[in-house]
Amino acid sequence: TLKSTSSSSSSSSSTTTTIATFWQVAQEWQSTCYTIRQGRQAMLSINRNELMVEAAAAMGPLKLPIHLEDLPPTVQRQVQMMEVAFQKQFLAMGMDPCLDFQA
Repeated sequence: TLKSTSSSSSSSSSTTTTIATFWQVAQEWQSTCYTIRQGRQAMLSINRNELMVEAAAAMGPLKLPIHLEDLPPTVQRQVQMMEVAFQKQFLAMGMDPCLDFQA
């Protein structure tokens, strides 16, 4: 019985370690995904702002803040298409921090 108790305790300890390691890995994965997503959002914001400032400057003196609805419809569509493209690219990367952990 001493041997079976020791074996059971060792198995339980190994399972606990495995579970803790899993959650550490999951936390690192989610942190990495969030960092990449924030980077992608920053790049989208830069590209979006450049396009909007360029379009607003072409309309005459800049009036700040620049609102998307004040820009020509073609520019509005370009911005919307850019946002959709960034969303699709992010999803294609497979870096969603939550979807990978759903059954």
